[in-house]
Amino acid sequence: MACSGSNIGLLFIYIFKDQITNLLSRVTEGEAYGMKFKTNSPQDSAVATDTNLVIPDTDATKWVVENPQQAIDEYNSVSNSYKWERAMNFIYGTQIDLLDHLASQANKGELHVNLIYFHAEHQKRVGNTNYQMPDYLNFLQLFGFISSEGKDSELKVKITPYGLSFLSYIKANYSDTWNRKLF
Repeated sequence: MACSGSNIGLLFIYIFKDQITNLLSRVTEGEAYGMKFKTNSPQDSAVATDTNLVIPDTDATKWVVENPQQAIDEYNSVSNSYKWERAMNFIYGTQIDLLDHLASQANKGELHVNLIYFHAEHQKRVGNTNYQMPDYLNFLQLFGFISSEGKDSELKVKITPYGLSFLSYIKANYSDTWNRKLF
């Protein structure tokens, strides 16, 4: 594939557009093809920093100041929704089934060995045995949906309060499809 000079020039401009814009905004004198230009130094330009940043006094700012706990609660709600949507994009249907099973066990949890069924079902649906049981459960643990306690044959897996909240979220927001994900 041949690249013409104009394509390379456009690519150069695209890659360095922020630097070019910054340079052009500091031009104080000029000429053209004889190439005499004068610019201010970057330090002379007015740049917003943490010390001179002005936060406008908006209704939202006032509300946050007047309702700090509610603002934190709203932030946590949005943050959790983002994390749960992200998890929902990656989680397997059999992992959701596993979480639902653990939720039905309340606080008792389930022996690790009894959860092999969910992983085996996943492997059967996928037709691939490369995704091992530790990885299958580690995904849920990394997202904070499950915890484990004990050792060896007494290793017990429990759903966390965060995992219960995730289940509630997907059941409410995906009421018709939360338990119909493949694999």
